[in-house]
Amino acid sequence: MLGLTENINKFFIVKRSVIIFVFKIIYFLLVIFVISAFLFSNFSNKYLLFFNSYGVYFGKGALVTFIITLLPGIGERLMIKNQFLSILKIYRRYLGILMYILAIAHTALVKILFLTSLKDLFSNYTFEIMGSVASLILFFLFITSNNISVSYLRINWYRLHRFIYLAMFFIFLHVALQRLSIWTILMGLLIILQIISFATVYRRTHSFTGGRPL
Repeated sequence: MLGLTENINKFFIVKRSVIIFVFKIIYFLLVIFVISAFLFSNFSNKYLLFFNSYGVYFGKGALVTFIITLLPGIGERLMIKNQFLSILKIYRRYLGILMYILAIAHTALVKILFLTSLKDLFSNYTFEIMGSVASLILFFLFITSNNISVSYLRINWYRLHRFIYLAMFFIFLHVALQRLSIWTILMGLLIILQIISFATVYRRTHSFTGGRPL
């Protein structure tokens, strides 16, 4: 079993360029799918429900990917050594990009595709407003998920990407205000784990022995 784990880990490291290329293909296919949804819907309304069902799946996929993207940070703060988390850390940027594209595809296929006029865009339920705020925050993280932004922004890049934790709360409200579901529970657990991990770091860095910091 240990040998299998090591081989899997080596595969994801050695084949990094190939896996990144696969991510890019997935991005492209998702964009093409959304464009196709709008084109086909102009010909017949029977396609609306078909693409809408995929929009729901994309939303769930975005939630799963969002949670996976944050796991390496939680594991690192809790000092958990795990091969799976190490692999996720390598591809965290690309998972984050995938998450945002899935979220936008979700919005496009469950909301924008059904708009009959621009004023309908602003007739939002509270949960939709929460989702829109989260999408706005994530947009700035999305457009700066590249090496050029890291080099140009430097320390400000890390400060900017801390806003993902603010987006996390708005995503939780987005799912919680719709109904109680497994997604509400998962997002709630994610928030609890984040709080525990940050509290652990705070306690570790502010521990005292005999009145003096360790």
